[in-house]
Amino acid sequence: MSSFFVKIALVAVALGIGTWSLDQFTNVNFIGPMAYGLLVFFFVFSVIAVFLSQNALTQNNHRQFLTAISGSMVAKVLLTAFVVLVFALVDRPKSVLVILPLAVYYVVFTAMEVTEFMKLNRKATLK
Repeated sequence: MSSFFVKIALVAVALGIGTWSLDQFTNVNFIGPMAYGLLVFFFVFSVIAVFLSQNALTQNNHRQFLTAISGSMVAKVLLTAFVVLVFALVDRPKSVLVILPLAVYYVVFTAMEVTEFMKLNRKATLK
C-alpha cells in the first residue's frame, strides 16, 4: 500500500501542478475551483478503494475483495455523474470543456486503481 500511496500522491501533485499551470499561464477559461476539488476527491476515493480491497485480502476474504473493487468502481461512476449533473444545473458552464479536467482525472486515477487491483489479485492467487 505504501508504494501505491507514494505513486498516487505523486500523480495527484503532478496533475495539480499541471492544472494550475494550465489555469495560470494559458488563456483557458474552463478550469475553476471545481477542478481542484475533483482532484482531491479522486485521490481520496482511490486511496480508500485500494485500502479496502487490500484489507479484504489480508483477511483472506476474496468475496469482500471483489465487493470492494466493484463497489468502488460503481460508486465512483455514480458520484462523478452526480457531481457533473449538480455542477451543470447550479453553475451553468459556458463551455463543455469544463468536463475535461474531470475526464482526465477519472481516467488517470481509475487506471492506477485497476493496476493496483491487478497486482493485489496476483499476490492473492500466488499465496
